Amino acid sequence: MAEKYRIHVTGTQFGGGTHDAQSFDAPCDYRVQNGVHYLTYTDPAQVRVTLKLGPDRAVMLRSGGTRMVFDPARATACDYVTAAGAIPFEIRAHEVTACLTDAGGAAHLRYALHHGGALLSENEIAVRLSLAGQ
Repeated sequence: MAEKYRIHVTGTQFGGGTHDAQSFDAPCDYRVQNGVHYLTYTDPAQVRVTLKLGPDRAVMLRSGGTRMVFDPARATACDYVTAAGAIPFEIRAHEVTACLTDAGGAAHLRYALHHGGALLSENEIAVRLSLAGQ
């Protein structure tokens, strides 16, 4: 079966006076259920990711057990699972926006990561969803 959607993801991390950006494209499954947009794809590290975008918050589920909640109304805790073990973070979302339809669209997350009460980095995730072949 031919892929129906493609996703382009750009993640940017700001910290220590520098920034690091990484981008990739991948096939993507897209659906809407109860007003929540679900985008599921595999990142370059072969991690399966589901991004759930609601009207006022987003949730990123990564295979292996990581669950990141981006809610501008409150700080959220996250145990980021790595091969060396889980790293506890606090996520302070500044912005969660999404404009998605069956024809494609975009989403943007802007947030800070804290560890042990200290700011580690400011981050952005920009997502562009398009129909395959466009």
